[in-house]
Amino acid sequence: MRIARQIALLPLLTALPAAALAQGDEAPDAEISVTGLNLLRPAAADTMRPARTQVSIRIAVPPAHVVGLGRDSQITRLEDDTGHSLLVEHGPAEEDQTEPFRAPPGLTWRDPSPAGAAFGFLRRDDFSIGGRDGWIEISVDAPELPAEDATRLTIAGTIDVLVAGEGESRHRIDNVDLSDGEARFEIGDETITCMQDRSLTRGDLDVSEFYCWSQSLQPRSIAVVDQDDAPPPPMDRSNLVVIGETGDLSLEVTFPVGETMRVTFEERVGLGL
Repeated sequence: MRIARQIALLPLLTALPAAALAQGDEAPDAEISVTGLNLLRPAAADTMRPARTQVSIRIAVPPAHVVGLGRDSQITRLEDDTGHSLLVEHGPAEEDQTEPFRAPPGLTWRDPSPAGAAFGFLRRDDFSIGGRDGWIEISVDAPELPAEDATRLTIAGTIDVLVAGEGESRHRIDNVDLSDGEARFEIGDETITCMQDRSLTRGDLDVSEFYCWSQSLQPRSIAVVDQDDAPPPPMDRSNLVVIGETGDLSLEVTFPVGETMRVTFEERVGLGL
């Protein structure tokens, strides 16, 4: 058993964004906001579910079209006003505790890999993007709690926001097996994971719907090669429709041509204890 304590956010936010496109162009000012703060305190000593500090941060870069989270993104500082750092390695990695996928417009991908100290416990299995709304929301899952007499936290980091540029790139991969309901494969320097949402029958057709996502740059489209009789993907999150057998597929994946917008920030948030 553990007790989750939701902390009220006090208006102490002081954003210091500094961003630049990979091509060297000037980036627009980023809007930084802390959208969530949880202190998880176990009711008793529990090595499987230790104490945690979880912080959610939204980075808005309108009018850019956000398509992913860069691999070099990291949290560089998370400490309270007593000088206690919360970015300390703490025992074995715990299992993924995040909730299931959230509904659009935010796109969320999940991966069982835990947050690691090398990137400041930035969760790469739990981020959402707003697409053309121009925002990305990231999560930090730190293995320490603030000191009892702390009144605020300071969090800082460097986040590479992937934004859509001009054009797109298409890639083909053969021999993809989705017969077990899920698969992971490498294509176009990205790792794609597909999971089955549902299977159904339409007339005399067996239809399988999958949700496919990437660890960084989100695919613009994904389809079975030469499958002309497939209905369009439904309005929910599914983005791949397979007619008939789901083994030994050839897929065509289209990615936006991405640019990197680097945002460096430092924020203070009151604990409201």
